[in-house]
Amino acid sequence: MMKNQFKMLTYISGIYYPNNSYRFQVVYELLSLKFNSRTRIKCYENELIPVASVEKIFIGASWWECEVWDMFSVFFNNYSNLVRILTDYGFDRYPLRKDFPLSGFMNQDIIMQNSFHIYSH
Repeated sequence: MMKNQFKMLTYISGIYYPNNSYRFQVVYELLSLKFNSRTRIKCYENELIPVASVEKIFIGASWWECEVWDMFSVFFNNYSNLVRILTDYGFDRYPLRKDFPLSGFMNQDIIMQNSFHIYSH
């Protein structure tokens, strides 16, 4: 990598494949300003194997790694402060996974009465 001088991390993203044995794909995109080129590195992991953190190499990776963990539950080894940044601290799910419930955890019945909506649980 030093030959091409990929010195800038432009993003880290996560992708969730629920039917694969390695359900998570973590994609790193690196940029070489000197040669005006980009490269992508893709890692395939399951929920039991953490990904090695690149926070020590690319300081901007801290935000991206927190976001991937917060949205997909991909854990990173040797990360200094893995915290939720896009969801509440008490939130125990991962919104960008395909097993995330779209309608909540309770059945709701909507009753129309005198042009008011009444929600019953």
